[in-house]
Amino acid sequence: MKRRNPITPVRVAVIATLVVAAAACSVLTGPDIVTLFVAPHEVECIGVGPRTCLQTRESPTDEWTLFYDAIEGFEFEPGFFYELRVAVYTVDPVPADGSSLRYVLREVVSKTPE
Repeated sequence: MKRRNPITPVRVAVIATLVVAAAACSVLTGPDIVTLFVAPHEVECIGVGPRTCLQTRESPTDEWTLFYDAIEGFEFEPGFFYELRVAVYTVDPVPADGSSLRYVLREVVSKTPE
């Protein structure tokens, strides 16, 4: 009776692929939880190319700044001021032409008409 070898070339290839994929995945650290205030209108900005950006600030008295990233889970509706609680993760390695930060919506604290 022949004994089956549990380690076949296919299994080795699958395991190697999984190890490489796991090593290539981004590592996230954090999150830091921050409050972002969002202005009621997007503005023209230049990232990799022309686009529109949100205007945000971290306190009601700060100046508006351009926000180039996406906030996962947030659907912007023009004409409303927003106060958001956002989880901010540090991404490593940084994707090519990408941000070192990943923003994820935790809570819409307020949505006020302009």
